[in-house]
Amino acid sequence: MRTTLVIFGLMLTASVGGLLRGQNTPPNSVPDEAVILDSHGIRPDAISRNQGTFVLFILNRLANKTETYTVVSPGQNGGAPAAVAKSATTDANHDCATIPLSLAPGQYQLVLTNHASLSVTITITK
Repeated sequence: MRTTLVIFGLMLTASVGGLLRGQNTPPNSVPDEAVILDSHGIRPDAISRNQGTFVLFILNRLANKTETYTVVSPGQNGGAPAAVAKSATTDANHDCATIPLSLAPGQYQLVLTNHASLSVTITITK
């Protein structure tokens, strides 16, 4: 029984690692924060965490899965928001995406291209 659990654990680790590396995530990274997009909207609507590296995992459960996700910082002096990480996408063949992040303390937004009314506020504290 123990051998079976160990083998299953290794297989699961390899599968998750392969999935994440396929999404341009550094090896040995495990998603820390999950965001789900479905017919009810986006959950959670806010994430608050201490400063440090983490991986944002996005699961798109909508019928039309074509979406682009970008983490932005507020615009300075009334300017446009600026992307702080490489954007991620979902499509008909890929319903999940990851964004590795290492953000300075402050407030950020996860914005969606095709569902502009939806967003997630990300607050980073020291």
